[in-house]
Amino acid sequence: MTTILKVLWFLVTPGFANIAAASSGHVIPKFSNPVDFGRTLKGKRILGSHKTWRGLLFGVIVGMLTFRLQQKLFIESSFFRGISSFDYQESSLLLGFFLAFGASVGDLIKSFIKRRFDIQPGKSWFPFDQIDWIVGAIIFGSFLVKLPFSLILGSLLFGTILHLISRALGYAVGVNKDII
Repeated sequence: MTTILKVLWFLVTPGFANIAAASSGHVIPKFSNPVDFGRTLKGKRILGSHKTWRGLLFGVIVGMLTFRLQQKLFIESSFFRGISSFDYQESSLLLGFFLAFGASVGDLIKSFIKRRFDIQPGKSWFPFDQIDWIVGAIIFGSFLVKLPFSLILGSLLFGTILHLISRALGYAVGVNKDII
């Protein structure tokens, strides 16, 4: 049970960054300029119009704020210290930036690859749609902290399961068009 809690606690910052980036259009209607500036590569959009600077910036800011909250909870609560895989108190806000930015970069790289394979934006690409943000956060986070292998593996497995459950629930209530 502790491993699952550690995984969930680790995924909070990149998860909120990922959610914020995806929902930024509902929060901030302006600044929807695409990250790829509308450019193409071999006749195909590099990323697509749905990957915006607004989403990237909003996701990183929300992720950093979330990380700051995690730091506060870590300092004030032995429970959160017990489920942490690294010392949030000793970590700078730069780690929060790396986790949030890494989540966004992972998503951007996955979108780039999807465009190369002619997979339309929003079309499911299992399991990459489920783990792109996690892989990005792990890679970028590893620049500043040593992440245990159990946390990395658990994040990939549990993150995929959580994503599938949320998609199925979204499908059941009519929010998602596809179950995966």
